[in-house]
Amino acid sequence: MILSGTKADRERLELAKSLGAEWVCDNADDLAALLARETAYGPDVWIECSGAGPALSQGISLVRKQGAFIQVGLYGKPVPMDMDMVVRKELKVTAGFAQARSSWEILLKLLDGNSLMLEPLVSTRLPLADWKEGFAQFRDKKGIKIFLVP
Repeated sequence: MILSGTKADRERLELAKSLGAEWVCDNADDLAALLARETAYGPDVWIECSGAGPALSQGISLVRKQGAFIQVGLYGKPVPMDMDMVVRKELKVTAGFAQARSSWEILLKLLDGNSLMLEPLVSTRLPLADWKEGFAQFRDKKGIKIFLVP
């Protein structure tokens, strides 16, 4: 598994590496070079979770022909997508938004069974009264996940 982001994501990428990601990259040039070195034609599957327009374009261009492109991140506004490239590469494009009750039921079962290692993702716990501080940390991209505890 390869995770990519920007220089602002370094802390998150290092955590991903410590949790089992084989490679992490914090710039597009290094990612393209890594994919050229480690894959014959690009990755079979690209999952775009950031909701950043450039990541959409990057994923469509780097995933292999007849690969799968899965959109999860939300953009908050319309973004351009090179449908000509999607067609020429014969990509399978899908999306997901975990809002179905069944998705949450599956998650709760995983949590009950201690199947997920979530503790390393929690960088800050704050009392609910300190919500402004939590939102400020989120806005400033401090930490990974911030819990507000009632």
